[in-house]
Amino acid sequence: MSTTPVLHYIYDPLCGWCYGAKPLIEAARGILPVVAHGGGMMTGAHRRPVTAQLRDYVMPHDRRIAELTGQPFGEAYFDGLLRDTTAVFDSEPKRLTTWKAGVLPMKICCWRWRLKSDWMPRHSRRLLLRPGVT
Repeated sequence: MSTTPVLHYIYDPLCGWCYGAKPLIEAARGILPVVAHGGGMMTGAHRRPVTAQLRDYVMPHDRRIAELTGQPFGEAYFDGLLRDTTAVFDSEPKRLTTWKAGVLPMKICCWRWRLKSDWMPRHSRRLLLRPGVT
């Protein structure tokens, strides 16, 4: 049995606080092993289409997260994705893509970080956020 402590990080690719925690997780990785586990905050009955109501609910929280953590939420997220009424917030496709690709689960969070920081191409956002798009 190993006596090395391990941080088990349960995250969701659509969670603003998980995005905001990026610097903490990176710092923790410099101290001890971190094992990321994808959660399912917005799966099944909890999936949500992007609507004006969802946008009005999410934006103040994400602004608060940015204020407290220093993590930038980009214009492509606030003025693009959160105004795209054809998009659906669904954590499951992103979790499955990571599992099937054999990529470290933290990569999934990186996709959200890139989106929120305006680094991800629009086509890629569509693939990640719209089930059934090929």
